[in-house]
Amino acid sequence: MTDTSESRAAEPSIVAGNAEVRKRYPFDDTQDFEDAQRCFVGTAAETTVRGNGNGAGVWDLDAYGFLDGDCSDTANPSLWRQGRLVAGTVCSRWSRASTRSGASTCRT
Repeated sequence: MTDTSESRAAEPSIVAGNAEVRKRYPFDDTQDFEDAQRCFVGTAAETTVRGNGNGAGVWDLDAYGFLDGDCSDTANPSLWRQGRLVAGTVCSRWSRASTRSGASTCRT
């Protein structure tokens, strides 16, 4: 794959596939974001995770700022939504307590 700094328009098959994803899932249901916000305890003071004992950055939370914008035609909307959910809940109180749906729940 070649490296390019210019964006390209999505291929028609990608646009069509992503449109089907938008139809299939209830993207207007924001309960998962509301649950994440309810469990949110704060923002990390340091947004770069450092490792290897040499201070080199191994994970940069600021790099995911683009997820605050609209999902592009080239990205799967379900993955974009999941990325937004995860990027915004770095410091949360979550437990793997079993629920009827089997989902994680917030410890409050």
